[in-house]
Amino acid sequence: NKKTTDALTEVVIPSEYGVATMPVNAGNIRNHGYEIYLNVVPVSSKDLTWALNFNTARNFNEVTRSGNNQLETWNSLASGTAYVEGYAASSFFAFNYKGLDPVTGYPTFNIPELTDASKKNVSLLMQHVGQLDPKFTGGFGTNIRYKGFNLNSSFTLSLGAKKFLAPLYNNSNQSAPYPTQNLSSALNNRWRKSGDEAFTNIPSLPTANIPFPAFGNSGYPIYSLYDYSTVRVVDADYLRCRNVGLSYAIPPKMLAKAHIQQLSLQASVTNLFYIASGKLDGIDPEVSGNSLPIPRTYSLTLNVGF
Repeated sequence: NKKTTDALTEVVIPSEYGVATMPVNAGNIRNHGYEIYLNVVPVSSKDLTWALNFNTARNFNEVTRSGNNQLETWNSLASGTAYVEGYAASSFFAFNYKGLDPVTGYPTFNIPELTDASKKNVSLLMQHVGQLDPKFTGGFGTNIRYKGFNLNSSFTLSLGAKKFLAPLYNNSNQSAPYPTQNLSSALNNRWRKSGDEAFTNIPSLPTANIPFPAFGNSGYPIYSLYDYSTVRVVDADYLRCRNVGLSYAIPPKMLAKAHIQQLSLQASVTNLFYIASGKLDGIDPEVSGNSLPIPRTYSLTLNVGF
C-alpha cells in the first residue's frame, strides 16, 4: 500500500510568471495491490527433476487529486499522461467515434457542446476507454532435468491494458499521404463510395478541404481525431513465450581423458511466440505506435571448462 503526495502535474499559471504552464507538485496518487511468487517441485530424484514456478501481481491505482488548473489537452488525455481524479494514473481517453459520412467518407464524432465555463475541461469532450498499464500481470515457467539434459521455458501474461492502433494517416492535416510514405495495408479497405460506410470504418483519403471541428478555442483535423477515437482502441492482452532452452551436459567421466572438467551445449530462443487480439493487425501488444516489434532471437552456446 503506497500513497504518493505532491506528484508533478502540469498546471496553468498566471501569465505574470512569463510562461503559460509549469510542473507543480500538486497531485496525489494511491497504489495498493499484491505480488505472489510460488515455486513447486513435483518430482525430484537422482535422474529426473521437474520444477514449476508461478508469479502474479495485481495493482489498484487511482489519482485522488490532480491539482487546480491542471493543463488538459486532448493529446495528453489520449497519451495517458494527464492525471484525472478518480481514474488510474495511466488512464487514457478517446473521441467518441460516430461513423463515416455517407457522402464524403470523412469520420464523424459525438462531440458534446460545452458551456463557456466548462470549455477548459477537455476531458468532457472525450470518453474514458481504459488504461495503458495492465490490471493483472503474471507468469509461469518450468524446468525439467533428465540426467544430462535440461529443458526450461518461461511465459508471461498481461491482462486489462488497452492501447490505440498505430495512426493510419501520419500526414493527414492538410493533404492525402505522399506517394513515398509507408502506409498500412488497412487502407486497402478504406471508404471509396457511398454505401461503403456499412462495411468499413476506415475513412476515405484526406483532402485539402477536410473540416477542423472546433472545441474550446482551437480546431483539429478530423483525421487526427480519428486516429485517437474509440474505434481505434483495442485490447492489449497477451500471453508471450519469453524463452525456451534446451541444454546437454556431457558426463564428467567421458571428459576425463581429454582433461576437460565441463562441457555443455545449449540452444535457446527468446520471444518464440505470443497470443493476442487479432484486432491488433500484427502489432506487438508490448510496443506503442509504429515501433518495431520485440525481435525473436536464437542462440547456440558451447561451454567448456578445463
